[in-house]
Amino acid sequence: MTKVLISNDETIEVSSQMVECVKGKFVAYEFNNVFNVTIDYENKKEVFEYTISIQDTKNGKKELSHEDHISAVYSFIGDAIAGEMSFETFMDEFGYTDCRCGYKIHKACIKSMEQFSNLNMGDAYDISNFIQEHYPNEV
Repeated sequence: MTKVLISNDETIEVSSQMVECVKGKFVAYEFNNVFNVTIDYENKKEVFEYTISIQDTKNGKKELSHEDHISAVYSFIGDAIAGEMSFETFMDEFGYTDCRCGYKIHKACIKSMEQFSNLNMGDAYDISNFIQEHYPNEV
């Protein structure tokens, strides 16, 4: 379990468990390890999926480190921020040209936004900026 600062006086607890190794998550002929990451904040929990790199998977990584947990949380919050965007803004912001692919990813970001909202941790932009400033080597 990792404690991650989200403000000067608040932390969240983050834990993870590898759930599968999938082929073709990002590259059709490669494999990625996938983890369920749990955020616990004031007795509220949310679980999201986090996929590590092909290289880390090839190197046999089966557990997430403290630094990986920070990176996972930062990614989750970034997805939550993207989930607040309209579909059109999302497509433009991230340069998607394939509506089917963009729609699928946007829906996943909306789910992250809903999960983040359920945790009542505060403003996603403020937390994202705080993590970026306090953990620059992990994000």
